[in-house]
Amino acid sequence: MTATDVPSTCLPAEPGDVVAFDLRLWHASHGGSTDRHMCTVVYYANPKTEEELTALQNQSAGNVRIGIEKFKPKRRYLYSKDWVANTQGNADRQGWIDRLRQIGYFGTPGVVEA
Repeated sequence: MTATDVPSTCLPAEPGDVVAFDLRLWHASHGGSTDRHMCTVVYYANPKTEEELTALQNQSAGNVRIGIEKFKPKRRYLYSKDWVANTQGNADRQGWIDRLRQIGYFGTPGVVEA
């Protein structure tokens, strides 16, 4: 099947453009170059139930694993030890660190520098 055979909408983008969408949308890119640079930011709802927490843990673990396996980034982790140590004592950062620890996110392989 060729790209033109797939029912779709093409969204042309140039370097520096921001493309935002719900991750439940089936999405892909086509025609990029070998020196393509991309930054992905994923926002999750703060889980309120055990079911939501389990879904978040499974989704985020899969995202980390796939990101490292498929995109082969130079850095093989999302957060450095220094960022998590928060030696500057940034209160906002510490709030995020505490919540990510509470939900078990830092236990996922590839999240924090080993």
